[in-house]
Amino acid sequence: MVRKVKWNKRAEKKFELILSYLLKEWGVIATEKFYTRTFHLLELLSELPEIGLNENPEKGIYSFLISKQIRIFYQFTSTQLIVLHLFDVRQNPTKRPI
Repeated sequence: MVRKVKWNKRAEKKFELILSYLLKEWGVIATEKFYTRTFHLLELLSELPEIGLNENPEKGIYSFLISKQIRIFYQFTSTQLIVLHLFDVRQNPTKRPI
């Protein structure tokens, strides 16, 4: 079953910041590649959300690595995949969103 993908505000803002950074530092091609990869991954996760790493079983929070640097955190129900946050794994691990 394909779930509808919803983004919370924090995830939307973080995604925009990442795209802005990529465009400034790496150019259009790298930005488009990351954008495309993210939405292909979300399409896959909307069908098979349990393929991600179960980060917090009590809260039902999963994660999946988009690129070497960025991990996406999400939850899902029978009808929705909710994007919670995008996290740069090079940051201090204590800043992890879960």
